[in-house]
Amino acid sequence: MTATPHRGWVGAWWVALVATTVLAVVWLALGAVVALAAHVPALGAAVADAAAGGNVWAGGVLDAFAMGEPGAQAVLDYLASLANLVVAAVLWRHGGRTWTVRLLVLAMIGSAGAFNLQAHAATMVVRAATGLGIGELHQILLHGVASAAYVGALLLFPAGVAAATGGRRLLAVLTGVALFAAGMGTALLPHTVSCVVFFGFGVPLVGALGVSRHLRAGATRERRDQARLLATVLTGVLATAVVLALLTVVMAALGRPGLTLDDPTARGAGGEPTALLFWFARVSAAAIALAVLAAYRPRLRASTDRLHRTLTVVVVVVAVGGAVALVGALAGGGPVGWVVAAAIGAGVYLAVSTRADRLVERLLYGRRPTPYRVLLEVAELSRGAGPDLDRLPEAIGRHLGARDVALTVHRPGLRSRVHRWRRDDAAGEPAETVAFPVRHHGEEVGVLAVDAEAVAGGGDRPRLLADVADSLGAVLQAHRQEIELERQLRAAVAHGEEIATARRAAVAEMDGERRAIERNLHDGAQHHLVSLRLSLGLAEHVITTGDHAAGAERLATVLEQVDTAEAVLAETAAGVSAAHLAEQGLVDTLRRELTGGDSTVTLDVTGVPPGRRWPADVESAVYFCCLEAVNNARKHAPGAAVVVTLAEAGGALRFAVRDDGPGFTPRPAAAGGARGVRNVAIRVAAVGGTVELDSAPGRGTTVSGAVPLADVGPATPDDPPTGPVAGPVAVPVAVPVAGARDASAAPDAAEESLAPPPEVPAASSAYLAAVRELIAGLAPPAPVAPRVGAVAAGLDAPGPDGPARRAERALDALDALAREGVGGRAWASAVSYAVERTRLAGARELAETDLADRLHRRVVVLPAGEHEAAQRLVAPGSPTPVRLGLAPDAGPEDVRRAAGEQLATWRSRAAHPASSRGVRDAATVLAGACEAVLVETTVETV
Repeated sequence: MTATPHRGWVGAWWVALVATTVLAVVWLALGAVVALAAHVPALGAAVADAAAGGNVWAGGVLDAFAMGEPGAQAVLDYLASLANLVVAAVLWRHGGRTWTVRLLVLAMIGSAGAFNLQAHAATMVVRAATGLGIGELHQILLHGVASAAYVGALLLFPAGVAAATGGRRLLAVLTGVALFAAGMGTALLPHTVSCVVFFGFGVPLVGALGVSRHLRAGATRERRDQARLLATVLTGVLATAVVLALLTVVMAALGRPGLTLDDPTARGAGGEPTALLFWFARVSAAAIALAVLAAYRPRLRASTDRLHRTLTVVVVVVAVGGAVALVGALAGGGPVGWVVAAAIGAGVYLAVSTRADRLVERLLYGRRPTPYRVLLEVAELSRGAGPDLDRLPEAIGRHLGARDVALTVHRPGLRSRVHRWRRDDAAGEPAETVAFPVRHHGEEVGVLAVDAEAVAGGGDRPRLLADVADSLGAVLQAHRQEIELERQLRAAVAHGEEIATARRAAVAEMDGERRAIERNLHDGAQHHLVSLRLSLGLAEHVITTGDHAAGAERLATVLEQVDTAEAVLAETAAGVSAAHLAEQGLVDTLRRELTGGDSTVTLDVTGVPPGRRWPADVESAVYFCCLEAVNNARKHAPGAAVVVTLAEAGGALRFAVRDDGPGFTPRPAAAGGARGVRNVAIRVAAVGGTVELDSAPGRGTTVSGAVPLADVGPATPDDPPTGPVAGPVAVPVAVPVAGARDASAAPDAAEESLAPPPEVPAASSAYLAAVRELIAGLAPPAPVAPRVGAVAAGLDAPGPDGPARRAERALDALDALAREGVGGRAWASAVSYAVERTRLAGARELAETDLADRLHRRVVVLPAGEHEAAQRLVAPGSPTPVRLGLAPDAGPEDVRRAAGEQLATWRSRAAHPASSRGVRDAATVLAGACEAVLVETTVETV
């Protein structure tokens, strides 16, 4: 509603307030002057003298003596009016500016003058002095406005005009109806009777009907408490008025004195037997207004429990007191009559006291279930092996008529879990709860918390909630034991998986150690054993020639070599060789192992800066590779000169072992190539290097290799590296197996193999684009160009496979083509290197593709709610925001936030002890996908 109509209503209220206040004050003042002149002789004489002197106002006062009240009655009348005015002032000062308070202020001022019987003498004073009749104005402004304002205030309480449907229209209609009813009642009935009808019965009854809809359906608890406070007062007023009416009827029928009230407005009909009801109506009007004030003031508003008890007491007292008074009046008021009345009152008390609490509870809170029904429902839900604790709060709340119920379960070793239910109409309302501990054999296993309104009421309510809480003890204890058993089961499963993992790790470690010892014996100690064999052969040759002295020298040398071989075997078994290598470095260790007592082996380290050290894994790999190559040369080319070369050039450590033996034709590795060459290739591949074998009959054999190096500074034997050095670039092994080439081409091939790989984006479609870029930059020789073209055409061939699968097939075809060696060793080496680098870069995308296929075929099944998120995350070709469950136009910040949240989820799932092996592997792939998204978005932002 707009502000202009609101200001119009406020303006109209101000006009009515000013007019009513002026008329009430004038009305009461003139009536008081008439009463004083009639009952104070000195003042009466003065008024008579003034009238004799021609003063029209004094004459009017003398004429109004006939409408005056008796003195005592006038005093009571003005005390009641004064109380109404004081209540109006208090409401104006402390009640706020709600429409209910505004209307009550207007009603209190109007009723102060409307139902003051003495003040009606003002009508004759004004008519005699001015000739004007203000009786009609008095009926409209005082009687009509007071009644209409009172009714409107109670109907709009506590929500106000704004909360009422068509509030201002309703107010206007009520005003018209009340004005008409009050005017007609005043015209047809004496004022005492109209006061009793309107304020003794009409106003409380209308107010009770209006406030009843807020008792249980109020928007907030504050409004419901306000409505209960006013309902308590209105119920007490109505009950008392009914009892007083019955007593008045009985006493009037018996002709008992004391009921007649002198009413000057009775138009000659004499007094009415309405004294009890009239004075009660005057007092109750002020009491109801004060109740409204208390409802609006939290400090004055009583608690619902106190209201319940107060109204219960009022109902009992009114019922018992009314019964005693009625019986006493019927019995004639003698001693016997009062004894009979007391006995009947005691019987009424016994009958009423047992039902009053229930009646009051039903009045204030509506019909609520009995304890039996609530306990029965809780028992039904608690049956079975696994009670649904999520349904228990709702069942308790609905059967108790509660708005908010929370069931807290204390779980041993874990945080307490809260099961909560809240009624729909109480979703945004702050809850004030009362807690009841749930115990099992003296131990608190949980807490049942219910909103305070559900507990408020009769004495059965707290006991009912306590009984419900006690009945839940066994249920919560069973739930706690279920949780404990489940936790122990998960711990057992996790422990079993840890044992299995430890066993697998131990077996793998033992197998690795065995293979490492085998390689070290083959590549290290075998060198000395081969030398020993050669020395034994020479000794045998010398002895067969009869040169015993030379034979003795040879045997002495053999004995020294046996001791050396024994020491080497012991060092290899104890790992001393690796320790010596780490301490002395690659160059000194090779010099110590290769040149001692063997004139056929030459070590050339001119290409190595003095004191140069490399990462420990690089030195170990090159060391054992050189020993293996020397052993192979001694085995297959006895007596041939062997040259071992070390050099650092082009960011790589290069090594070569050349002999001038007879040479041979190498066999492909797939056809069972030499074991020694395979060992060398495996060692160098572990550090990202490449190895090449070049041999041909009559031309000797050369084993060469290169290990790319990171940018590391020089080191000395006294200052070995103490931590991991930035490792080499991962370069695949390429062992050409067919054809011969000039040894001078080896450096060029090595340089070509060290070219940087193409940059591969993260998405699966980018993996396919990287393969296309790789094929476009190969520049294949003529013999293999058609086959390379066929591979490129296969990338776009239609089929069920996705981009990652087609890219993988193309890489397999290129790898097979490189192994055939048709395009030359240099080209094959470069292709093998590029293929492996591209495959490594696309490993994650391929893993995502495999996982997407397994998720689609339900080979891997993730927990509920996570399966769809996983499928969306690894879906090929989808935009990054869509993969994370966001809108396609989501910004980088939202993408990073969603990726971070999912990364934490998948890492947690991968580390969860209850996850199966398949789920852990899938979660690891999904976590990698989230990490890639974070890297991608961060790079784009930068």
